[in-house]
Amino acid sequence: SKGMSGIGAAGMMGCFKYESNFQPNNLEDSYQAKWGYPGGEAGDKQYTSDVDSKRESEKQFVTSRGTGTSGYGIPQFTSSNLKQDLYNRTVKKGVSISDTAWQLDAILSHIKKNAKVNRVTLFDKIKQASSPTEANKWFLWRYEAGVAYNSDAAVAANYPWMGMQGINNRHNAAEQYYEMYGGSGMDDDGVAYVDNGDYDMSYIDSMTDELMSQTD
Repeated sequence: SKGMSGIGAAGMMGCFKYESNFQPNNLEDSYQAKWGYPGGEAGDKQYTSDVDSKRESEKQFVTSRGTGTSGYGIPQFTSSNLKQDLYNRTVKKGVSISDTAWQLDAILSHIKKNAKVNRVTLFDKIKQASSPTEANKWFLWRYEAGVAYNSDAAVAANYPWMGMQGINNRHNAAEQYYEMYGGSGMDDDGVAYVDNGDYDMSYIDSMTDELMSQTD
């Protein structure tokens, strides 16, 4: 398969859980009030509608209204280059900025083409990881944290609000998602395994399937 491995997908999901709780329309919470939106889901929906309808201009979205610091979507796209790429794939083509499949497509494209660990693509580094925690570390160090980190300690030092607790939460979530989907039973086709009544696992499963089956 050209898609992500089961271990790699679980590693990425561990970060998504703590970035947005898997919500593709999530505007970083601290910016909802700052920009005059209601809190929670209502604010997420209103902001997304504003971006889709272009009441929030392309420049405003891409530059986070000039701040360069607000996150949006499943991985909390923040940097202007990642936001511009997402905007080009969605709104410019008449698709919602909150489209899950296109957000995952943008993430995978970036880690396949633009992000590297030495001479290896970040995609391959994550795919070849021997455990969900290792995969989660590489995605955290080289994608979520936005800079080329090489250790949890370095990330924690630069993101005190996350700290080692937040980092360990991500690692633990990655391991849990791997177990949830049958552990080593995850195959290259991203087959569905369990439906957890405590959460909408059908959505989580479709996201995992998208990561594991994407072939571009």
